[in-house]
Amino acid sequence: MKVLVDGGSSGSGGYLRYLRGMLAPGRVPAGTQVVLLCAPEVAAELPELDAGVRLLVEPVLSAPARLRRVAWWLRRYPRLVRELAPDVIVHTSGVKRGRARGVPSVAIHHNMAPFSADTFRHYGASGQTLRFLRWRARLSRSFRRADGVIFHASYTRDAVCRQVRGVKRTAIVPNAVEPQFRTAAPADRQLGPVVEILCVSSIYLFKHPWNVVEAVARLRDELGLDLRLSVVGDGEPIAKARLAERIERLDAGSWTTLAEGVPLDHMPALYRRADLFVFPSAEETWPITLLEAMATGLPIACSARMAMPDLLRDGGVYFDPEDPVTVAAAIRTLLTEADVRRTVATVAHRRAALFTWDRSAAGVYRFVQAVSEGDPR
Repeated sequence: MKVLVDGGSSGSGGYLRYLRGMLAPGRVPAGTQVVLLCAPEVAAELPELDAGVRLLVEPVLSAPARLRRVAWWLRRYPRLVRELAPDVIVHTSGVKRGRARGVPSVAIHHNMAPFSADTFRHYGASGQTLRFLRWRARLSRSFRRADGVIFHASYTRDAVCRQVRGVKRTAIVPNAVEPQFRTAAPADRQLGPVVEILCVSSIYLFKHPWNVVEAVARLRDELGLDLRLSVVGDGEPIAKARLAERIERLDAGSWTTLAEGVPLDHMPALYRRADLFVFPSAEETWPITLLEAMATGLPIACSARMAMPDLLRDGGVYFDPEDPVTVAAAIRTLLTEADVRRTVATVAHRRAALFTWDRSAAGVYRFVQAVSEGDPR
C-alpha cells in the first residue's frame, strides 16, 4: 500500500506530535510506503522517520501569497498525485485539499471548537467567530467528501456526525502519550507545607484557566494552605488578558506562575514536581496534556465536558469548568482526602498505559488500508 500523507504547512504542538507518532521508526507497517507532503516548517519539526517514509518538502505550501498556494493545489497537486499513484491519501489536518480523482481519502479530526455551540457563545460577534465558522465549513465539506474519517473519541465522533450529514465511514483511534511522561508507579507522596498545583493547557476563552486561579485563591483562604499554581501554555491575546486580569484582581501573582513556550522535553520534569493536576478546558477532542498527567501518575481534578470523561473515566474528580466553586470543590477533595487522591492517581496511571503510539499508529494504518481497499466494514 502506498499512502500519500498531506502533512500541511504548519500546526500546533499536538498536531506535530501526531505526525511524529504516526511516522516514527517502527510505526509504519511492513509493505506500506508513505510519502509525506509538507512545508519546510513541518519537516524541520520531525525527527528521525520510519524507513518506509519518503519526505516530500514543498516550499510553496507555506508561501506568504495565498494565490500561490491556491494555484499549487489546483495545478501542481493533481499532477503530483498522478505521478505518485498512491492507493490512498491521508489529510492529517482534516481538510481535504486539491483534486485527486479516483484516489480514496481519509481525513483526521483534531478540533472540536468549530463544532461546539459554546465556542460561539464565548466569542460572540467577532472576527474569531468568523474564523471558526470558516474552519467549520471547510472541515464539514472535507468530512463529507472523504471516504473515511478518523476521530479520537466516541464523544467527538457522535457530536460531529450529528452536525455533518453524509460522513461515509468512521473509526475511533485515540491519540497517545510519549514514553518520557510515563512513570513506573503513580504519585503517592504526602502533601507538604507547600502544595504545587499544575495546569497545562493552551489559553483560549473555552479553556478557563482563570477559574482555576479563582478556585485556588478560595482554597488558600479557606484551608490556610500554601498552594502554588503553575499555568503552562500559550494562546490568544484576549484569553491571556483575561487570565492576567484575574490574577491581578485576586492578588495571585505571588503564588501563580505563568509559563509559555516550554519545550516538550522539559515538560516531564514539570509534571513530576507537581502534587496535583487541574484540567479546566471545556472543549477538547482528545486532551493530550491530561493524558500526560495521567501517565505521570498525578491526582487529577478535571473538567466534566466533552471527551474528558471518555479518557479519564474514574481516574479523577470532576467539575464544571465555568464554575470556580465546583473547581474549588474538586481540588479540595484531592487536598483533604488522601484515599481519594491515591485511588484516582492509580486508576488514571493504569488507564494511561493503554494509550501508546504503537497501538494508535496500528489503528490508523489498519483503517487507512481498509479504506484504500474499499472494505465496507
